[in-house]
Amino acid sequence: MAALVGDMLLLASTDAGSWSIKQETVDMDTLLIETYELFEPVCQNSQVRLFLELPEETLPHITGDASCLKQLLTILLDNAVSYTPANKKITISAAVKGKEMTISVADQGCGIPADVRAHIFDRFYRGDTSRTDKRHFGLGLSIAKELTTLHGGRISVDETEGGGAAFRVMLPVTAENEGQRL
Repeated sequence: MAALVGDMLLLASTDAGSWSIKQETVDMDTLLIETYELFEPVCQNSQVRLFLELPEETLPHITGDASCLKQLLTILLDNAVSYTPANKKITISAAVKGKEMTISVADQGCGIPADVRAHIFDRFYRGDTSRTDKRHFGLGLSIAKELTTLHGGRISVDETEGGGAAFRVMLPVTAENEGQRL
């Protein structure tokens, strides 16, 4: 219940325009590696394989709030672990094209039907109403969308080959790093 109240207060502050994020330089390689290491034991306990795919070159920095970006990734990974069966995999990846970095969390889970995908970022929406797991209240993905928007980015979801889901977060690259990866 405390988590639900916290999530609702967080969303209310975004509605009121009072939720702000730090504007610091975020080392995305470090953030992604730390998040991977945080979820590695969670995935092992669920018998799900977790992979991290980073480009050989150092990722450019993002201007934003490292803890909010980690929260965003945590939401996506928590959902992926919840909906991915044992002996399947989840892949975290990052790529840069032009002035934008795309971070992807792709799973081999049950997937998200097309009619549901249109609503998954809505508050309190739960695509699978038959689930008895009360850890998910239908707020995580709406919070992920708000966090992405606060960072000047976009979030989307597509199917993965084999029926899973791939969430993509597109974030602007910090201006001083743009030339490194074009």
